[in-house]
Amino acid sequence: NILLEDSPLSRGSILSISRDIACALNHLHLHNPHPIIHGSVSSHVVFAETTEGIRRAKLSDTALFPHFVQPPSTYAAPEIPNPSAHTHKMDVYSFGVLLIEMYCRKALGSSLSTERDKQLQHINWPEMVSVIRQCLVIEPNDRQNISNILIELNDLSC
Repeated sequence: NILLEDSPLSRGSILSISRDIACALNHLHLHNPHPIIHGSVSSHVVFAETTEGIRRAKLSDTALFPHFVQPPSTYAAPEIPNPSAHTHKMDVYSFGVLLIEMYCRKALGSSLSTERDKQLQHINWPEMVSVIRQCLVIEPNDRQNISNILIELNDLSC
């Protein structure tokens, strides 16, 4: 998994990959009349490559192989147990977990917010920490849309 390999990703690579994934989610979430929920955002469904020195990423459609990709519960938004609360903002939460993994270069072993707070303390990129925190808001109604997250990512510099 290129997102979790041993060598660190540069800020530029993290930014490029995160923008690509956010664009893919934004495309799904803007679908009319109802947003499409990906529902399986994790490092397992992101395909990354380096082209002309730039890291690029694609978000795969897990419907093509549903029996092979089951995202770990560490990616699951708090509202997962309540099917009536499922919205596209679950993908935003999972995207926030993915951002932490890209920076820390390891899969998170716990879905506890205290564990995530510990990981965030190791990220010395305050602007990215702010984006991640917006993704990981517990209350879905208070969580940003991926469109807003994408705007913030586009405003970030390495």
